[in-house]
Amino acid sequence: MPNDPDNAASDPANFSSAAGAELSPGTIINDTYKVVSLVGRGGMGAVYRVHQEALGKDFAIKVLDLQQTTDIAVRRFQQEARTASQLQHPNLVEVHDFGMFGDDQPFLVMDLVEGVSLSEILKKKGSLPFEFVVGMCIQICFGLMYAHEKGVVHRDIKPGNIMLLHPDEQSREGTVKIVDFGIAKLVQSESGEIQTLTKTGEIFGSPLYMSPEQCKGDPVDKRSDIYSLGCVIFECLTGSPPFFGDTAMSTMMKRLSEPPVSLKEGSFGRDFPQGLESVVRKMLALEPNDRYQDLGAVIKDLIAVQRSDSSTTSIETAGEADRRDRRGEFVVMLVVLALLCVVGTLTVDAYVIFPERAKEELAQQKLAEDRAKYGEKISPAEANAKQAAEKKALIDDAEKAKLSLQKILNYQDAQYPYLVTEKAPKGTKEFIVFPFDVGVISINFEYPGRRAFQKIELPPNSSIVLRLDKEPSTHPNLLKNLTHLHFASIEYGSTAGVNSKTIEILEFIPYLSALKLEGSEVDSLKPIYKNTVLNGLEVMNTLVPVAELLKLQRLKHLQYLTFGPAENTTVLLRELARHNTIGRVHFKPSAAKKNAKGEYLKQFDVATLAKLTNLQGLGIESALTFTDEDLEQLTTLKKLRAIVLRNTGVTPKSINTFKKFPHLELVRVSRDNWPEADLAKLRKVVKKLEVSGSRQDMRDFLNRDFPDLGRQLQTDPRF
Repeated sequence: MPNDPDNAASDPANFSSAAGAELSPGTIINDTYKVVSLVGRGGMGAVYRVHQEALGKDFAIKVLDLQQTTDIAVRRFQQEARTASQLQHPNLVEVHDFGMFGDDQPFLVMDLVEGVSLSEILKKKGSLPFEFVVGMCIQICFGLMYAHEKGVVHRDIKPGNIMLLHPDEQSREGTVKIVDFGIAKLVQSESGEIQTLTKTGEIFGSPLYMSPEQCKGDPVDKRSDIYSLGCVIFECLTGSPPFFGDTAMSTMMKRLSEPPVSLKEGSFGRDFPQGLESVVRKMLALEPNDRYQDLGAVIKDLIAVQRSDSSTTSIETAGEADRRDRRGEFVVMLVVLALLCVVGTLTVDAYVIFPERAKEELAQQKLAEDRAKYGEKISPAEANAKQAAEKKALIDDAEKAKLSLQKILNYQDAQYPYLVTEKAPKGTKEFIVFPFDVGVISINFEYPGRRAFQKIELPPNSSIVLRLDKEPSTHPNLLKNLTHLHFASIEYGSTAGVNSKTIEILEFIPYLSALKLEGSEVDSLKPIYKNTVLNGLEVMNTLVPVAELLKLQRLKHLQYLTFGPAENTTVLLRELARHNTIGRVHFKPSAAKKNAKGEYLKQFDVATLAKLTNLQGLGIESALTFTDEDLEQLTTLKKLRAIVLRNTGVTPKSINTFKKFPHLELVRVSRDNWPEADLAKLRKVVKKLEVSGSRQDMRDFLNRDFPDLGRQLQTDPRF
């Protein structure tokens, strides 16, 4: 893992350069944890990647700096450990251990989250598609709702404290993590020690996302977190927070004296579903009693937005993307200035008692940032003038973009992506031109990729990964000018608009190594029958029958395959076993689509799976007939490194069975059949365990609290 603070359970925006002595790689903490590398540093201490030899597993460890070890600081640190250790949920980072390093340096051990913080994503992209934001925030709501039910209020919800494990994909269960309960409080314990710790003259939170009651220093409850999450949603959709002042204090005063603008106003005229506007407006109400009173109601309304007709709102048009990209540069500048104002926790000493000192410090920091951007000789007045001009140009461009918006909305009249060659100092350069935003492109496996929009340089012999958004995925001729390129992977958006007619163009793309069609209505693979380089195919939750898979010239050479529901699974598994070259198989025996045909996993199918001795990854979903005995039968798979068992019949009786896979690194199970006590035992057996809430959890929640919506969702295959 790169030495990047975004890959730990903390955000680099919280880290400053002023810190204590750094622990060297190889340092042993508490005779248990070996320091691998520094991940990031903050005002209170540092976060390291460490290795626990006994489990052969890596963790993140937060160590309080020696110069911070006052009685108050240590007790706050201990309070964080006690608070976070109570919380075990797929959307929260779990705390595993707490202790003292040496005689006087507390440490906290937690899961190592290898992902990207939402703040980092927003810095790069400016704003995000509303469908992605809604899906992500539903996960955040479930995690926070769990904490609230445990009596814990986070008090510092912001993009820097939200981690995405797979930022280029639509959010799935357990792929969004809330981190840093460092200033959380137990609602039922506002007396005693916690009261002492919070009455030292400090305002807790980050000004861009603090609730009005936090700004005033009033008591807070779960409705404060709801407000802060509303600020996060607003920023994700518009590219900037709902309130932003020249200083931290002016930001807080704006929040107390001005109503927030609508999403449309905040985004320079973009349209959003009215339901989404209403949700955000209610979350950002000034008075706690006027907001949502719990996150269950927020989840209900966000799911309703998700299910509403999105034909006019889910398409990110070229005009909108153009405005977003140009606006994004300005927003990044605003975020940088905001982070100069805010380094996590604000003290009344710095920003209230001595406002002039704080203002002077901020001015110096801003000047340094401006000179880094515009040159060392620029004056503050000149920098302000340049920034004002940039903002005016941004608004002017947004207005101009409206003129061509209607034309670009009609994809049939728009020009499809194409290639151009331009002269360069040494020879020529080739570019792909995307007249409108079609999704995410990664060239030569760059991570995390970039939006496929406007002109992108294409180095010689490039390998391309293209992840199409839903709307562009439905256009059969979208790739007609790019057929000779080398595609490492093409991923179609999961939508009923993608069918066998849509993918006919693939017959003319000979250099296609991987194809993802999951969630589509495709029922024929004719365009790739004769493909000679295909290594990976994902057709789970489609209408593709086994007969189509058997027609693939490359079936015997596939490295990974996802499929199902489908009849005649036995025939396909036997064909894969006959060649025994495949490295990863993930399938769902039972049907999830109305027109799809599925069947239960049979005993002899398990015996066939046991013959796939080169498997390194195995996933089985929605197969209650796959039991503990079946898992035992698969212990012949000695190369297996990852097992995903979702909604199966495997129970805690199999804990010792997992020990029999010598190279197993990851196990993922759903909560069905797995009480917390047994999950704790399983964590001691495997290097990495991921637990997702079951579909039944969501169904039970909706049926209990929102029966009307629950009935509507009974026929929805996603639920």
